[in-house]
Amino acid sequence: ISDRVNIWREVNQEGAGIIVSTQSSEVAAAIRHLLTATEEAEVMGDRGRAAAESRYAWPRIVEQFVTSYQELMPGEIHEV
Repeated sequence: ISDRVNIWREVNQEGAGIIVSTQSSEVAAAIRHLLTATEEAEVMGDRGRAAAESRYAWPRIVEQFVTSYQELMPGEIHEV
């Protein structure tokens, strides 16, 4: 993933991909690496799926919204 994509830090933290610049040579090198390191690519994919499910699934999003509203309006918003 490019270091210009806003979630590159999360991808890096989770070990869910290779972070590259937008230079075509870096992108090509990362693709070549993943084509030959298929087990590593599969592990990264599994990590990416797990991270996406834990961070961006609807139950997690609802939890984040409720927490934000509770902080903005203490005593007004109750648990869901």
